[in-house]
Amino acid sequence: MGAFLFQSLLVHYPSLLEELNIPSPLELLRHPVLERAGVRLWMKRDDLIHPVLSGNKWRKLQPLLEDALRLGATSLVGLGGGFSNLLHALAYAGYRLGIETIGWVRGTYVNTNNATLSDCSRWGMKVLPIPKEQFEQWRSRKTAGLMEDGKYFIPLGGTSDMGLKSVGRIMDEIYSQIHPQFVMVPIGSGGTMAGLISNARHGTTVMGFSTFKQDFEEAMIRDLVGNDGVARWEVVKRYPKPGFGKIDRGIRSFISSFEEEWGVPLDAVYNGKMMYSLLRMLEEGYFSRGTEIVTIHTGGLQGVRDLSIAPKI
Repeated sequence: MGAFLFQSLLVHYPSLLEELNIPSPLELLRHPVLERAGVRLWMKRDDLIHPVLSGNKWRKLQPLLEDALRLGATSLVGLGGGFSNLLHALAYAGYRLGIETIGWVRGTYVNTNNATLSDCSRWGMKVLPIPKEQFEQWRSRKTAGLMEDGKYFIPLGGTSDMGLKSVGRIMDEIYSQIHPQFVMVPIGSGGTMAGLISNARHGTTVMGFSTFKQDFEEAMIRDLVGNDGVARWEVVKRYPKPGFGKIDRGIRSFISSFEEEWGVPLDAVYNGKMMYSLLRMLEEGYFSRGTEIVTIHTGGLQGVRDLSIAPKI
């Protein structure tokens, strides 16, 4: 059914799908810190899938868009914060597919002057604030599907059973080239990590890098994964704890120097904190020499434009 639905998208919206760079490139990185550590570090460049629909958001959205079209949905509803990558991708997808989109933004903060929400509005999304209590109620809902009046609900971060299976195909793309000992990904809603775990093979450990101050990620991932998967996995909490979405001076400086030295742009909320933590681990000799590591670049680069007004410490 999934293949048929994707084919239906290809038939009706070829101009969009032909722009997608899937499978995304798997690049071998080079740097003196890697030579000293004696490891090979690869980066799965999902940020290069599409200029707007980049990273894990397209992988999560694709099966949900197919399901919404199959059910005859008249609008797509997503939720997120004021700098949400999911809402940004959803607004653009709806614009390209000709489907109305609605973005529920947590709290009373809806500054459409920021680059993220400005784009959403420009692409026709109705950006609506909802009270924090109501946001939290919808946040706990992991099931995508048709609601009343033809609205199709997309869970926070696009995390759903269908989205997990789609994200899991990243592992197939990786294994077609190498069989790494570690696959690493930053943790947001947990869906990408859970999808990787469910489709990882023996001999691969999936490491999720925390972006939160609180300690709830292991329970969240365990709930998403259930009994699926044979891979080992662990949550890494190495980055100092400013809190989710808060940007400190250290990460601002790091992502700037990383792009200059490594030639790869990073966002400050997810991938920047993962790579910062990983490089500290490499410098400490955490991994055995000869280890093969793959990091997943989950995109989110559109949010870099809002660094000057993002919450910071």
